[in-house]
Amino acid sequence: MANHFSGETGAERRRFPRKPMKLRVAYQCLAKDRISPKEAHVALDVGSGGLAMRSHEPLAKGQIVMLTLFIPLEERLAAAGGEVPDYSESDCVGANILARVARCTSLGLGDYQLGIQFLDADGQSRERLKKFLMNYRLYQADSPVNY
Repeated sequence: MANHFSGETGAERRRFPRKPMKLRVAYQCLAKDRISPKEAHVALDVGSGGLAMRSHEPLAKGQIVMLTLFIPLEERLAAAGGEVPDYSESDCVGANILARVARCTSLGLGDYQLGIQFLDADGQSRERLKKFLMNYRLYQADSPVNY
């Protein structure tokens, strides 16, 4: 399968299109001998195959992470007319997703943009993510989280 995650521009051709939106996300780096503390960040865009987010620390390409994507509750999305509302964590459900860092780009001043590729999700998280992505016509059945 070709790697469609290496581009930097909005015009790049991805296998799984993304929509710009700000969502809360937390991640932990997974390694054989340790699991890092959870880091809270904001996703910049999301799609069936992954997301982009900002980070204050660089992560190596290929680093495996456990993401928690905080998805606004259905009623909050409906009240906001389908746009992602300004919300608190009590207005969300978490989707736990195993993922890999596909790219890390320095933005200067100690900030980085991470391209994150979804690998797998548990059944409940998979359904939450699927339902959320369907609201934005971003769901694709051949996404890695459906395998």
